[in-house]
Amino acid sequence: YLNNGITLHTDSTYFAEPPHLQSFGQIYKTKETVGGVNVLCDGVAVARRMQPEEPEMFAILCSTPVPTYYCKEGLSFSGARPVFTVAKKSAGGEASALDVVAVTMNIYDRSPMNLHPATGLATAADLSLWYRAYHRFQQLCESDEFAQTFDLPVGDLLFYDNRRMLHARTAFSGPRVMAGSY
Repeated sequence: YLNNGITLHTDSTYFAEPPHLQSFGQIYKTKETVGGVNVLCDGVAVARRMQPEEPEMFAILCSTPVPTYYCKEGLSFSGARPVFTVAKKSAGGEASALDVVAVTMNIYDRSPMNLHPATGLATAADLSLWYRAYHRFQQLCESDEFAQTFDLPVGDLLFYDNRRMLHARTAFSGPRVMAGSY
């Protein structure tokens, strides 16, 4: 990875089953290292906020599969799942924020969204709503209310659920070595 900032995202969105448990550890940095602050956001908490306040946006993020793609060094993977995965439908048939069991968001893996009835985006208005909802979700994730920033000390490990938590880091300069695993 380069030293530029990375926005909030979940990993491996192109796999049929993205990993749950993920870990990061900071192995090395010096006094010359500036930046590289870690950011976490509870995506399920954001979904729970959106459902009562913006139900139409919540619903489209539950129902529209997002195409994803990864290709590097002769390997390629692709997948599609909604931003919010719900376990079941409530009695009225509508998705409930309490039913959200996974969040998937990665602007680096996301393929373009297309108009097609099979995706639930049959009209330009549907597509526009989806992009507004996706942007709103991202805005909430990055807000001070939901984004938690911290500097992971050398030698410490961070474990979190990749299907619930989005992670990011700010840009940095100077020596820095991180390691991670799924």
